[in-house]
Amino acid sequence: MMTNRYGPAVAAVLPILFASSAAAHAQTPELQQELRGSIRIVGTDTMKELMDRWIAGFTAIHPEVRIELAAKGALTAAPALSDGSADLATLGREFTPSEIAGFHARRPYDPTGIRVAIGSYDTSGKTVALALFVNQANPITRLNFQQLDAIYCSSLLRKAPHPITKWGQLGLTGEWASRDIHPVGVNFPDGISNFIRLRVCKGGDLRQGIREEHTGGSINVLDRIVTDIAADPASIGYAGFANLKPGSKLIAISEDGGPYLEGTRAEVETARYPLSRYIYLFIDRAPGQPLPPLEREFLRYVTSPAGQALVGLDNIYMPLPLPIAASQQEELR
Repeated sequence: MMTNRYGPAVAAVLPILFASSAAAHAQTPELQQELRGSIRIVGTDTMKELMDRWIAGFTAIHPEVRIELAAKGALTAAPALSDGSADLATLGREFTPSEIAGFHARRPYDPTGIRVAIGSYDTSGKTVALALFVNQANPITRLNFQQLDAIYCSSLLRKAPHPITKWGQLGLTGEWASRDIHPVGVNFPDGISNFIRLRVCKGGDLRQGIREEHTGGSINVLDRIVTDIAADPASIGYAGFANLKPGSKLIAISEDGGPYLEGTRAEVETARYPLSRYIYLFIDRAPGQPLPPLEREFLRYVTSPAGQALVGLDNIYMPLPLPIAASQQEELR
């Protein structure tokens, strides 16, 4: 039975879920025995509506499974998984280093993150894809990840020969050649800056001296970053596509030197764009050990065609591209 209460949006889709349960079951792996028991899920409130749809769809197929969802905020996810009070943790971002350290305090291995959808394209607060911004006056039009690593990171894991601190090092001439680069970002260890650390720095360290905007307050932190860029010709920073404003401009990016992508919706929803982001379900899985059957089958449902069909119903998150969904299914074996 289902224990969480469903809002109007979920109530509207429930008849569809129940009517198509046979079809949905046909798209999920066959089970060796009837599923019974309970799953405790704790984590972010930003995924609640999507989690409600997945829970409704799964329990329509497996009515003897009881799923308890506590969507109280992102900061509740890691502690609940670490202390065993959750079987699954929902997060619209990756674990931060301190959250992994808390998990390691109890276990000698990392939590396992299963990608369950692509984040939003331009919906604030819903794991937006990130773009690189410079001042409108800046002649630069594109950068690759090795260059961004040399601007934002101290570890230089992308093999840049030295840090990049002047715009002239990126090929700009004239008055720009000697102008210092002023990188701007979200304070670390916020989930957004941690994503930049993981993707751009390849898990290395962010450099000292980045101008940090702190989360909270009446103005969104990504809006504040773009405001900083519009006011400072020498600055560079990251934000969502919807944060573009007069005085700033987007630049094309490439992870490996080509092609350079501007971040269209099609590029983000296919995960071709290198700063597309994911939302996750995390689980405690010891190396070499099988997943508990209930959690495994729920995760297999979520990443199956039936589960992914429920992702885009509110036009916020986007379904996983088929190769990525297949790779996540493989992770669950």
